Amino acid sequence: SKEIKNYFKVLKEFSRKEFSSKKHVHFSLFGGEPLLAYTYFKDYFLFLSNLSTEFGFQYSSTLTTNGYLLSEDKILEMLTTFHLESVQITLDGNEKTHNSVRALTNGAESFSEIISNFKKLLQFVDSSKGHCDVKLRINLINNSVDDISQTLSLFEPEEKRSFSVYFRPIYNTKFFNIPNNNRGNLKDFYQLAHEKGFRFSFGDSVNFSHCEGDGGSEQFFIIPDLTVWKCINDFGVKRGKIGYINQDGTFFTDENSLSRWMKNNPFNSPTCKSCKWLPICWGGCPLQYAKNESHVCMYEKVYELLDVVLL
Repeated sequence: SKEIKNYFKVLKEFSRKEFSSKKHVHFSLFGGEPLLAYTYFKDYFLFLSNLSTEFGFQYSSTLTTNGYLLSEDKILEMLTTFHLESVQITLDGNEKTHNSVRALTNGAESFSEIISNFKKLLQFVDSSKGHCDVKLRINLINNSVDDISQTLSLFEPEEKRSFSVYFRPIYNTKFFNIPNNNRGNLKDFYQLAHEKGFRFSFGDSVNFSHCEGDGGSEQFFIIPDLTVWKCINDFGVKRGKIGYINQDGTFFTDENSLSRWMKNNPFNSPTCKSCKWLPICWGGCPLQYAKNESHVCMYEKVYELLDVVLL
């Protein structure tokens, strides 16, 4: 479309203006579904490869995808041209739950194709000389342990060594609100993964201080309308928008918005300063602070996940 062509055109101009002084630039590709724009991303990374040689910086990328369009050709190209460091594929619960919420536009099911593509990815990564971390994220939407056991049973022992699994309950935003009994209930799912012989990570469940909302002024999101955000998990939080990129690639920052976003400082809270979990929690989710202007205590979540670590 005209919009996406313009987006990548401006992104190239932005890159030429901004990357000349950088040592390393990292890209996280997600959406929506980034592989729908694969030809544009491929063209951009070929441009970026030449630009990195010209300016002397390095670059890398990560990909979050539903996996439906993940072909062998794309995997090989991304491992090389994209300098791909990690891939995360997402599933929603078991096959029945997934197909009910992730059907194609024509109503067809997607679960089996995604599992097949995921297994191809594991084979390519194992055979490649470079390193690429592969994760399977299973979203939980009122799922039982038996539901997830069905999904985990699809993998052979040798496949389990090639990726890690983690679980994330779907949470509510201003625009998406459902009752979900899986929130705050992860221990049984990690216990199941452990018993079935999977490696697992906690995704963003433990690394509170390293989510997409943190990272200072050098970490941000550029969405299709060329506005720039600190966090895009809830577009209802307007202070997440910190600027925009104009048509010649110039980045304009709203310093007041950025300053408000960066006020999530736990050392300004007597409760946080005296909490022994401060080095792990770091004041909780900055998005929640942006919404409520108060820190959200995570100690119950920390205790639950520590039990999992000590399995």
